[in-house]
Amino acid sequence: MRHLYRLLYGAVCLNAWLALGWLVLIRDVGNAASPIWLRAATVVLLLAGPALIFVPVASRLKTPYFDLEAIIGWATLGFVVTFLTPSEPVGRGLFLALVLPLVVCVATVATLLAYLCSWRAAVLWGGRPNFLRARRRGYLASITLISLTLLGAYGVLSLAAGLILVTIAILVEAFLVMRTEPTERQAASPRPPGEILRMS
Repeated sequence: MRHLYRLLYGAVCLNAWLALGWLVLIRDVGNAASPIWLRAATVVLLLAGPALIFVPVASRLKTPYFDLEAIIGWATLGFVVTFLTPSEPVGRGLFLALVLPLVVCVATVATLLAYLCSWRAAVLWGGRPNFLRARRRGYLASITLISLTLLGAYGVLSLAAGLILVTIAILVEAFLVMRTEPTERQAASPRPPGEILRMS
């Protein structure tokens, strides 16, 4: 029964994202001529798609507000990409409206990857995985990656600039680890990432 539930839930998630992709990429629902009901359905899917993925993850890992920030980040990014028409040149408001949710979106994925790595390291070498530290590393990785991408897009990225950005991110993380190590040990999450896939 549990396996059937997982299959049904996976099918719902897949269909939600496929429907969203059809509306945005093929139907071009962001066009002003699109019916209002299609626009409303797109907004609902922009919220439901991330919720179907991140709410169970946050529930199983016992992570406060992680699902909320993921839903807001992904839905906002989808709304900006779908409904806002870029100007030439891109204004500061639109630039921030695109970059800020993009940072959150990349950070949510990077956070889960960092937590999986920390859990694996805890299994091999002892200790406990820490979701707060994984979230911090996820945001550091997101900011660094997007900064490198923007520098490359503007044609000013060099090997030296890239190494400087990566080095700054590593030094910031090392400093924060030394300052917050006792607090993070107390806040370590006892949930293994394998429980993400266990849905009752």
